[in-house]
Amino acid sequence: MKKFVGEVSHDRWLNAQYHELATWKAEPVDGEDWNSWWASAFDNYSFVREQKIDSILEVGCGPYAKNLELFVRSIGYTPSRIILEDPLLEQYIQMGKSIRRFVNKENVTLISMQMENVNLPELKLEQVDVVLCNNVLDHVESVSRCFEQMWNALKVGGILVFGQDLADETDLENRDIKAFKEGCHPIMINEAYMEPYLSRYELVYRKTHTRENSRNPDANCGTLMFAGRKQ
Repeated sequence: MKKFVGEVSHDRWLNAQYHELATWKAEPVDGEDWNSWWASAFDNYSFVREQKIDSILEVGCGPYAKNLELFVRSIGYTPSRIILEDPLLEQYIQMGKSIRRFVNKENVTLISMQMENVNLPELKLEQVDVVLCNNVLDHVESVSRCFEQMWNALKVGGILVFGQDLADETDLENRDIKAFKEGCHPIMINEAYMEPYLSRYELVYRKTHTRENSRNPDANCGTLMFAGRKQ
């Protein structure tokens, strides 16, 4: 029986980042990258509209940060402080991707490092009201370290908005097939794997899509949508 993969070596992670960068280099124009799907699957983030959000961190913002824009559009106003994190952020800016529209904006901080190493106090940054992390854990080096730093980044009372594609044994068996882009996605986990990390939060919103209704039925057995409040 194959085991779920929640942590890989640093060399394996660097290899995945190499393939990820190559993927975006090959795309000549900005694309959607599924961000509208995530917003729709989260009911357009209606569950946070009653909360005052002054600050937000998007984990793994990618070359476009359109996920952030859709979240901001849903709540109807722009938080006064925005942090965008992605280990390939500097490269995306150099490539001319649309993430560069955030460069030199007074209310935006750009962090080009992996989330496992992001410590906001060490970076002289305050904790945030919302951590937004959709479609990211497939790309990390360590699921546990990433969850720990997201927890540390949130204020008490802050909300984690988290979306993740899920794997089952069939997906694990197929993980070496090129069509599954295993080169870019070293992490493969199921919902139970994440439960110890999610259970730390007070539940705000949760929905699990089956394979038929998931983001990518050919590669994933389902998709988890979760929001929780740090207690």
